Amino acid sequence: MLRTRRTSLLLVLMAFGLTPILFAGGSEQDPWSTNGKKFCGHDDAMDRFLRGESRARPNLSGTETYISSTHFRVWYTTTGYDSTTYAYADSVSHYAEFCWTRDSNLGWASPPPDGTNGGDSKYDIYIRNTDTLDYSGVCCEESPYTTPYPDGYTSWVEVERDCATYLRLTALVAHEFHHANQKRYSQF
Repeated sequence: MLRTRRTSLLLVLMAFGLTPILFAGGSEQDPWSTNGKKFCGHDDAMDRFLRGESRARPNLSGTETYISSTHFRVWYTTTGYDSTTYAYADSVSHYAEFCWTRDSNLGWASPPPDGTNGGDSKYDIYIRNTDTLDYSGVCCEESPYTTPYPDGYTSWVEVERDCATYLRLTALVAHEFHHANQKRYSQF
């Protein structure tokens, strides 16, 4: 029950643009930033897309495994550079399902199925080490999905393997999942 209340509060704060106050320690220019990394790599991903550069799904550094839920497949590894814990991956999965339900209740279109990319048509989230990247999470377009929205795209998400706080993890998953919903309507 407490988790649901926190997430509801977080979604309300996100809707009103107030979540930067939750993340102390970011840079003065970008309140979402921590340790020099941007919260979201969406702008960089869009620049890449507009230049016609595609991005492959990540290959994790250790043996890849996944948690499969109703709508998601959360990919992670417990060994290597990208390692995380099962509990962390399970938290990502639960939050993603919460976001899917919340968005469905709001009447928003859900991300489209991606065929068999990632092994099945569920939405894929990859947990990896983003220390060498400029962001904590990103939603990447994959293929045109033009029914019923002519500019719609399938996508996948990657999130960092070790968010400093539970609240930051929930905000990151919700934020990137909302990009996935946006790409359903239009990649642009």
